[in-house]
Amino acid sequence: MCRSTSGVDLEVLHVFGSIIKNLSSEDEEKHRKAMEASEKFIKVKQNVVTTRNKYDKTSFEQQQANEQEQFLKGIELDVKERAERRKKSETDAEVLKSKGNKAFKSGRCQEAIDCYTEAIKLVKYFPALYTNRAQAYIKLKNYDAAIDDCKWAIRIDEKCVKAYVHCGRALQKKACFSEAISLFKKGEEIDPKQKDVIAGRINDFNIYFLSVRELVSSAGNSNGRVTQ
Repeated sequence: MCRSTSGVDLEVLHVFGSIIKNLSSEDEEKHRKAMEASEKFIKVKQNVVTTRNKYDKTSFEQQQANEQEQFLKGIELDVKERAERRKKSETDAEVLKSKGNKAFKSGRCQEAIDCYTEAIKLVKYFPALYTNRAQAYIKLKNYDAAIDDCKWAIRIDEKCVKAYVHCGRALQKKACFSEAISLFKKGEEIDPKQKDVIAGRINDFNIYFLSVRELVSSAGNSNGRVTQ
């Protein structure tokens, strides 16, 4: 096995370098796998140290073992610190999310948006923060911002039904009806339990189209009348 000048296995350096990189990733799946990998390596490190203590080592071998043990301890500490920081960020984000939800229910939409925005600064990988903020944007008629938030939520979780529904609602308000219906149907495919809710929204479209058709027809008849 290759070693660095400090006596630490280069293979170990490479593996831990990859773990540390993914621990900083905003990709939830990469971060989760990195956490699992770090926990496995910590256990391996503990087993290696226990095994080494059972055998007599030459001075050189013992020096290399000590150096690698110190390196692994440093990595273990870094992993734990990152996990603690992440946990605190998630806890703080949940508090802000709850405040945002209360503000939204009370009709204070801008305050809700501000809370969700602060939460997103802490954790960028919670789809609910984006879909909740999208609902507040829709209330304030900022439909483009709502659509952008829903797209972010879908990037994080392509099966986030709320993102498709709220994006469809925003598109509906912008009179992009075919796109909206397409998104509603996509949401229904992902979660059939939402079928009744989504069917209700699609039915609203049908009622709207019939109303528009009647208005157009009435206007046409009025324009075609001959007045005496």
